[in-house]
Amino acid sequence: MSGSGDVRVEVPEQPMVGGRVRMVLWADWVRLKALERFPHSPTVVREAQQLMAVSTWEKRTDLVQEAKRDHTVTLVPDSLLAERRWAILFVDAEQREAYFVEAMRKGQLEGRLLSLEAKPDRTPVEDLILFEGWSRLSRFERAMAPGDRLSASYPG
Repeated sequence: MSGSGDVRVEVPEQPMVGGRVRMVLWADWVRLKALERFPHSPTVVREAQQLMAVSTWEKRTDLVQEAKRDHTVTLVPDSLLAERRWAILFVDAEQREAYFVEAMRKGQLEGRLLSLEAKPDRTPVEDLILFEGWSRLSRFERAMAPGDRLSASYPG
């Protein structure tokens, strides 16, 4: 008897593969449904990393080869992944670290921070990003104001 990781399900809402309904692993389908249902769960977002973003699939997938497989990857909309990652940024240090690493690698961190600073009203998540971001760039004077706001919001 096979484990639940081997079970495949038809998913008509996913893009067709070679003119047929997409068959995906049941476990991956559950991951996608959990991602839709539990937006603030770091565990669910981490599990969803096993799914493939639609934009990645469109760029690198050989549809002929994919149609020959007995199951295909479960696709997740890019916007849903981005939204869920943002939703847990405050509570998940690992996700926050990935955000900063990506921004620094692309040379976008300072621009992102300046955009956040330009907003008239900021959330504690945005203040945390400003505080950590300016600190990473060794711009400690700029990190002070968001740090003070965080301290006032979360004393102790």
